[in-house]
Amino acid sequence: MVIQKLKTIALIIGYAGFILLAVQGFLSILAGETALASFSNPIILPLGPIQAVDPPQTPRLQDGTVSIPRIVNYQGTLRDADGNPLDGVYSTTFRIYDDVIAQEAVHTESQTVTVRSGFFSALLGDDPNPLPTDIFVNTDYYIGVTIDPFEELVPRQRFVSVAYAFQAQNAQSAQDANFANDSDLLDGKNSTSFADTHSLDASDGSPTNALFIDGTGEVGIGTTTPNQKLHVFGNRIRLQNGSRILDLRADGGAVDLQTSTHDLFIRSAGNGHDIVMNPFSSDGNVGIGTDSPIAKLDVNGTMRVRGNPLVDIIRYENVGYNGADFSTGYSASSWNCVAGGYTARYEPNDNNSVYNELLWTYVSGNIWRVRVEIVSEDRHENPDIDIICFRTEISRWQGASRSLNDPD
Repeated sequence: MVIQKLKTIALIIGYAGFILLAVQGFLSILAGETALASFSNPIILPLGPIQAVDPPQTPRLQDGTVSIPRIVNYQGTLRDADGNPLDGVYSTTFRIYDDVIAQEAVHTESQTVTVRSGFFSALLGDDPNPLPTDIFVNTDYYIGVTIDPFEELVPRQRFVSVAYAFQAQNAQSAQDANFANDSDLLDGKNSTSFADTHSLDASDGSPTNALFIDGTGEVGIGTTTPNQKLHVFGNRIRLQNGSRILDLRADGGAVDLQTSTHDLFIRSAGNGHDIVMNPFSSDGNVGIGTDSPIAKLDVNGTMRVRGNPLVDIIRYENVGYNGADFSTGYSASSWNCVAGGYTARYEPNDNNSVYNELLWTYVSGNIWRVRVEIVSEDRHENPDIDIICFRTEISRWQGASRSLNDPD
């Protein structure tokens, strides 16, 4: 009888415990909490009254970076050749590869692993041998396990994701996040574009961001996305006053002046010369003193060239009465030389015979030479002759019926 009463009391206490748990769960649901119960351990009912507990607070990111443990838990079973689970302590080497058949591992570590009833567990990447910082990023990885003294077990096992880790690729929200360290892109722009930016609005508030400095130090006027040290979007740039209005210098390869659809003008309107230079017209012609050049170089006005001359005029005096042949010293590779004329005082022969009066230039040994044949009755003339030599950059031979190397 006593035993039966004790069983009845125990049953009533059990029912009361379940009722209390149900009531607590119902109250938790009304309070907006999540009712969770774990029955992995025995339920112990308190003898005193149930006390209210403050609901858990929603976790928030605190100031400072939050570090994710770079440790991977690896579990496995170890059996002998007959399939029996093993027990004991084994020296084990773990290798991580970036390919299922790779020869070189990206990470290797050895541990002493305790096996109980065939089951073992190991933490990979724990100090003093951490996992590489660039591992498990955009590449499949495989693990190979070697139990000493045997070779590596085959096949290698591929690392895979847990189910909800798929959402980690595109975070659903980052509310109240204080840091985005090492982020590559924010809203399609490099994260440095958002770091430590500064801007100035117009005095009346419009436009906003009239002057903008991004996180890399690039300055934008009329744009909030500068891509150069100074990026101006809008109409003209005007510099006024000062002894030197505009000074362009380039330490690199070139100074690049470019226009997409129109001619490029260099003007000096203040001194009466409105069109000073049109160096790049739409057809590629260059104009100086004109805004409509019709040749590759069109100069409207006097042109002065300094430096090495393009044309030389040489006078040779008293070259002899007949058969003079001498070198000018001008290279045929750089110059084209022609006879300009001669002057002489002589007396024709009394018999009115016909004499050739010849003066020409020719090339010998890549040097321009001069040949003179002027004959008179008394053979006492000593003419002066003029030779004109042009640089090959501005001249060329055309229509020659005889070789320039022919002295006759």
